[in-house]
Amino acid sequence: MGTTTSKPTTTQKRPAKVALSAIALDNESGTARPGPLMPDWVKELTIALKNTGRLDPILLWASPEGPEAPLVILDGRHRIAAYRSEGVSRNIPATVITCPWREALLISARSHSKAQYPLTANERADFAWRLVRESGLAYSKSEIAKATATSARTVARMRARLGDAQRRGDEGKFTGSWWRDRDDRVETEMEDDMTEDQRRAYIEEGTKEIRNLLDRRGKSGWRSEISIVDECLIKALGVSRIRAVAEYTFPSTEDADEWFSTVTADSPDIDPHDDPMPDF
Repeated sequence: MGTTTSKPTTTQKRPAKVALSAIALDNESGTARPGPLMPDWVKELTIALKNTGRLDPILLWASPEGPEAPLVILDGRHRIAAYRSEGVSRNIPATVITCPWREALLISARSHSKAQYPLTANERADFAWRLVRESGLAYSKSEIAKATATSARTVARMRARLGDAQRRGDEGKFTGSWWRDRDDRVETEMEDDMTEDQRRAYIEEGTKEIRNLLDRRGKSGWRSEISIVDECLIKALGVSRIRAVAEYTFPSTEDADEWFSTVTADSPDIDPHDDPMPDF
């Protein structure tokens, strides 16, 4: 997608009824959630469509440079999939936005952050990372942080990461996934071939194992004392990892700082791990 930032200088928004044929259905450049659709969510939307006859308007971008060009999806790929699965031939409700492409990406991020099926923290970070790397659009740190609900510190780290890679000529190695690109650690063969769906499955599996370990029911001694278990977790993770968790969890820098200061108040500054970003 081009990086034209000229006319119009203001965002024009209008409600419309749009034919599916007028939409670039396979173009994912405008969405903050590219990739495979979530079948369960499409199924829920399809049921809602059957029951009510309509869904909320999708969000589309019209190029100010080529108003006759196919409309680009900013938000609504799952709704479109529901319409298509039902064989809908009528025009569907939409909000069409005409603005510079630079602004369209911010609108897409804000829309997904507030949507009924919002982006996960990982997806928000990935889209923030994309905006940092967008050539010629020059987003400010605050623009990216606000649009993607990502902490300003994380965005600053992304910009520093990109700058370092550009100086070394290594930016071509980036995958677009922030959890992969954030440092120079060597990925295992498993990580290199891992899809996002596989990663989520491993997270679910690991979460169950950790929950079983931390479950105080039937435990005795120190394992039944939550304050001791909490401090064990903090010491095991280390200060740098706890800070990464804070930045990943909280959208604002202030909230992350407050939480981080609270949980590490009695912890040493020295990280127990040789690797500042240990893999667990």
